[in-house]
Amino acid sequence: MATAPLLNAQVAVPGKLSLRVELIGNEIANARSVQVRTEIKNVSGQDVSLLLSSPQDDFTFTVVGPDGTLAAMTRRAEARPSTVPNGSHILVTLPPQQAITRICSLSDIIDFSRPGTYRVAVSRRFEAINETQVSNTIEVKIP
Repeated sequence: MATAPLLNAQVAVPGKLSLRVELIGNEIANARSVQVRTEIKNVSGQDVSLLLSSPQDDFTFTVVGPDGTLAAMTRRAEARPSTVPNGSHILVTLPPQQAITRICSLSDIIDFSRPGTYRVAVSRRFEAINETQVSNTIEVKIP
């Protein structure tokens, strides 16, 4: 879901995990099908346990539209519950230097109906290790 811009946020101290986002396909996307791949990587020297649900629930997607304001959410995304039901998570142990990738259809949650360049970043709070990570920023061009 869209939140306050995190595109220029910095993580002050290197953490146990890193977060990355990339566009699936080329940077010119179809407004009806914008898909991204997120990667959570354990950059520490020890196992890290984390809870996973759906990508739409695990991550905060910050999308700035062509006009420099936050892009609107789709009606479908607005109708989603704001909390994840109990029992909807799985516990995963991520060994050192290993990664988990997830695919998310951003066009299901963000309205890409206006042409132009959108900037996308992802963030996530990892409660178990008291860490918040912010990804790189990518551009999505809608003709």
